[in-house]
This record gives sequence, C-alpha cells and structure tokens, in this order.
Amino acid sequence: MGVHGYNDTRVYPLTFQQAIPPIYQEAAKIEDDGVKYAPRLQRDLTRFANDWMRTFSLSNSEPTRQLERRT
Repeated sequence: MGVHGYNDTRVYPLTFQQAIPPIYQEAAKIEDDGVKYAPRLQRDLTRFANDWMRTFSLSNSEPTRQLERRT
C-alpha cells in the first residue's frame, strides 16, 4: 500500500478521448504494415492517467469522506 491507501498499481493507456473540446489520441495503433507507436505520447498519457488515479484515490481518503459527512 502506498500513501493514503493508494496502491502502487500503474496503468499504461494507449488512447485518450475527450468530448469537449473533441480530442482523440492514440499512442499505439495496429495497421496493415505493422504497429505505429508514439513513445512520447504514451509516456504523457501514462503520467496523466496515473496522476489522475492518484488524485482520485487521495480525494476518496477517509479524512475527505469524514468532512463530506459533516456538510
């Protein structure tokens, strides 16, 4: 277990999609002539996803839930 119950499991996303503004990114794509891979994009997506997961995990910590119950 890591900080505040966050386990050290990492995710390695290969795509990112957002509705507004419309964004769709692929870090890896299988095509007829092979796999197209964008290592820098994959690194950025991995960093973003894991930071988001860590933030989400910390926001659901017990002290946060206790404060929400008081309001």
